[in-house]
Amino acid sequence: MSKAVDVHELLVNDLKSYIPQGDFYTQCIFQPLPLTFAKHSVQLGGNVMGIEHNDSDGIILQLNAMVKTADQDNFAYQKFKAGIQTIKQFAEAEKGLLDWVYLNYADRSQDPLRSYGEENVKLMERVAATYDPNEVFQTLCPGGFKLRK
Repeated sequence: MSKAVDVHELLVNDLKSYIPQGDFYTQCIFQPLPLTFAKHSVQLGGNVMGIEHNDSDGIILQLNAMVKTADQDNFAYQKFKAGIQTIKQFAEAEKGLLDWVYLNYADRSQDPLRSYGEENVKLMERVAATYDPNEVFQTLCPGGFKLRK
């Protein structure tokens, strides 16, 4: 967690060098993902998020920036994407990286559904074929992460 805080501080300084004071806000949020969640999930029939594949306690990290212009957004996005990569590399070197992405905190470059496991993606595809055969949610609803790319 301290590495993420250090990276966040560097990101804030990068933003300060490009975006006027008061024109941006950032967040660095940690949420626990204890292994017991996965164990209880399995006992209750499982869930499609695939957390049962995690073999240790985890921490969900959310880093984000709120800015005013598209130019500022592009600048912040590139910086934060690089910052996340730095944190992931650190976590991997420490053998602490969970290969799982929380959909609610994923950014547009990530693929959270695939991190839920192939069997869960296939389950979601079967459910979608049954309840959304015309692919309304895959083709007519803008935004979000889709089963088919």
